[in-house]
Amino acid sequence: FSGGMTTSDTAWAQQIFAQHFASLVVADGIKKSDIDAAKWLLQDTPEVRDYLQNLSADRIAAAFGHAGIRMSAFPHLYNDGIVLEKDAFATKNYNQVPLIMTTGIDEFSLYTRTDSYFSPSVKDGSIFTDPEKHKEFAFAKTYGSRLYELFNAEESAVTMFNHYGKAPIYTMKIAYGNNPKLVGEKTAFTSGSIHGIWIPFATGIPTATTAGYPAGSFDNPGALALTAQIQDYLGNFMRTGNPNGKGLVTWKKWTSATEGPSQLYVNSDGTKVDIHQEYGRTTYQSILDEIVRDTSITENAKEELIKHVLSGRWFSKGLDTFFHNN
Repeated sequence: FSGGMTTSDTAWAQQIFAQHFASLVVADGIKKSDIDAAKWLLQDTPEVRDYLQNLSADRIAAAFGHAGIRMSAFPHLYNDGIVLEKDAFATKNYNQVPLIMTTGIDEFSLYTRTDSYFSPSVKDGSIFTDPEKHKEFAFAKTYGSRLYELFNAEESAVTMFNHYGKAPIYTMKIAYGNNPKLVGEKTAFTSGSIHGIWIPFATGIPTATTAGYPAGSFDNPGALALTAQIQDYLGNFMRTGNPNGKGLVTWKKWTSATEGPSQLYVNSDGTKVDIHQEYGRTTYQSILDEIVRDTSITENAKEELIKHVLSGRWFSKGLDTFFHNN
């Protein structure tokens, strides 16, 4: 759940961490300025190591705040040769165990509506009355979600497949949440199959990202049936390494990095369940090409969204390279 293969450059990340922790060093009376504190933090000394290892979790969390899935806000994953091999995810030596990777189809909706470019319009409701802002939101949510979805599951499966031996790889995408008849027009547009949509289905308990959905969104007959089947898949997988079982649509494992079964698509219309296997491959390049061809918004707005809303995210390395984002 919420995977992906982005890694961070260690030296670059250390600079960011030092900036975040500097105010704590000053508050604790170790250094008098943030500049001196950051320099001190970047020293490889027992004093710095002891200081960082003894910081409480609440102070660490407060120093960072919400990362907004931006690498520059919270760098993570390092090919240190211990936890991750030096080749990181380009390695040929994976720990070969049965694997499930899942994604929602509107993963970026949360980060679209909380981005400063859109959050005022979402808050005052003008996202539904301003036609241009409405189209811009749809653009950012659509392409951000497609890139994020690819990053979470399919692209990771492609990267691993040829070096993953005999262990099976399964991927799923959840489409529940963007039906206006079930969750209302506003929720369907600004949330949809949001980041974290798997939680109420896998656990039966709503999560923070689905707390704003209308009452009954997850306890209608179709949603309850979908919950039961997803839990059956996951239960079977945890017990045996194979998600399939009696009464379930066959969830096919990956058989090729270039073609064949891709995602297991799961959804419900509130009454019946829709589960089927999708086929074919999506690529970053095909999505980037669609972005270039898209004429639903002005070129100025497109540039703004590409440079400042979609950029720098966990999933956006390919987009940033393609569009020469700094």
